[in-house]
Amino acid sequence: MHADIETAVSIAQLAADFDWQWTTENAEEFYRLAGWQSNYSAESFAVLYAVPGQAFPLALVDWLPLASPDDADTSQDLAQISTVLVDPKLYESGNNSAELTDLFAEISYRLRLEFGSPDDFRPGQFASLRWDRPSFVSPSLVICLAMSDSGVSVDLVNPAYQRWRDSQADVLEVGVDTVDGPYSGNCEPGSWLEFEENLLATFRMMKLTGCIRLRTGENGYVQFQMGYGQISISITHLPASSSDSLDREYLGDPAGWEFYAVEGGEQWKRSVMWPAKQIEYLSMAKIAVAALRRQNKGASPEDVHFDVWADYDANTPDMRAIAQLAE
Repeated sequence: MHADIETAVSIAQLAADFDWQWTTENAEEFYRLAGWQSNYSAESFAVLYAVPGQAFPLALVDWLPLASPDDADTSQDLAQISTVLVDPKLYESGNNSAELTDLFAEISYRLRLEFGSPDDFRPGQFASLRWDRPSFVSPSLVICLAMSDSGVSVDLVNPAYQRWRDSQADVLEVGVDTVDGPYSGNCEPGSWLEFEENLLATFRMMKLTGCIRLRTGENGYVQFQMGYGQISISITHLPASSSDSLDREYLGDPAGWEFYAVEGGEQWKRSVMWPAKQIEYLSMAKIAVAALRRQNKGASPEDVHFDVWADYDANTPDMRAIAQLAE
């Protein structure tokens, strides 16, 4: 995958300093500054703009009627400009999750350097980060980094359209297959390698405040939690281990781990910034499998019991990749 991150970041920087009025003429001025050209009519529903001789990133411009939002300025024509970083046709097979995960994390890091901590975090299958410019109170532009199954984009969004989109969040999610919770169960039979891969896919798609707790016995558990801008893994032993060295066998590099004394035992915890790269998710999955197997020497994946929950039922982690849920 070849994605021009530098150009996408430059477009976001240019947009942050631009005087947005969200009219046709105002947008055309921005296209000229960005070096974008198009052979399509600006009256089209969607217009493709690109730097001459360069396929990606390109801009997909949505001209939507903004009279529907109650607080929309009817003189404004433009809803958003999506700067598409990669060609979606390259990922029709669906075998793109690792590459897109890394791209999403890389450009997130670059945009944080430019604009600071995001004003909104939305982990999950359709993950996004958002920066309101110049401020959350009175933005003239919303910069949104978004990921789907087929691509990553940097969206330049009209705040009026963003307010309407936020108010319609539940409606816009209609058709997205989810599992509400909380709920518990046991994992599917299979190899530990398959379990590791499916666990990685499961917590990579966790939503905000989602928690997954796994155990193979009564002497401890492994827990994943999605917080605001970070995902954490904790390993709890009940009772405490007799030797600290036993923990380090599967913790790997002890750097980044914190130790806590908990009632009846001990806990190791590590957090990484979200969005994370694929290698971080893989590391967490491997550590979890090692800890679960250590809890019960003869355990197999079907011996893993899980409990999942979230502050909001709709954000409860979806365990269907590793468990057959009751209807």
